[in-house]
Amino acid sequence: MIIKTILQTPAYGAVYGCDEFVLVLPEFNEQQAMDMTEIIRSRIKETIFHHKVGLNVRMSASTE
Repeated sequence: MIIKTILQTPAYGAVYGCDEFVLVLPEFNEQQAMDMTEIIRSRIKETIFHHKVGLNVRMSASTE
C-alpha cells in the first residue's frame, strides 16, 4: 500500500517474486528513479505495521 500511495500514474509498482517489487517509472531519468526508490525505502522503514492488533512490525527494503 505504501508504494501505491506514493506513485502517481503512469508510474506503478508490481510484485515480482515472493518479496520483491518492480517499479515502472516512465518519464523518470536515472536520478529521479533513484530518488523515488529512496523515498519509498525510507517510508517502508518508518512505518509500523500491525499496530492495530498490538504488534509493532517494522520492515526494511533495499534498492539492489
